[in-house]
Amino acid sequence: CSLVFLCVFMWYSLSEVYLCFFFQAEDGIRDSPVTGVQTCALPILRSEDNLIVLKTSANVGYAVYVPLQVSVKYSPEEFLSLHIHSNYREDDISLYGFQNLEEKKLFEMLIKTSGVGPKLGLAVLSAISPRQLVDAVQQNNTEVFSQVSGIGKKTAAKLCLDMKDQLK
Repeated sequence: CSLVFLCVFMWYSLSEVYLCFFFQAEDGIRDSPVTGVQTCALPILRSEDNLIVLKTSANVGYAVYVPLQVSVKYSPEEFLSLHIHSNYREDDISLYGFQNLEEKKLFEMLIKTSGVGPKLGLAVLSAISPRQLVDAVQQNNTEVFSQVSGIGKKTAAKLCLDMKDQLK
């Protein structure tokens, strides 16, 4: 997959933000909206706790925050394909990557809860497996969240309440 990054822009459609990449491909210029499904595996330039830097063919590195299990599983020069969630703030644009759509959707449910930002959502998915998270929410088991630094009893109860409706 030899693509050269040319330009990035965003557009808004109802409740989703689309990130559009223009690539220089062998057959000319083509555009493809990125909505979470990555079709091209990229080599890892650097890997550390909860962070992987992916390298494009133009030697541009993209820092992607990932669950701890992903960052320890892969090493530099291995190829990795991720489902990406882009987080836009006034002072920062961050990328969060997940190996499957289930993790990405759970992450997006987590960060919809007030008081839970992307870093805390990633900490939850680093400490609790997706299956454990779904079971905890469905059974209203707030004790499972006690192993996540930064989540107290109130936030755990709020997560169970907010996510239960979204998991139906």
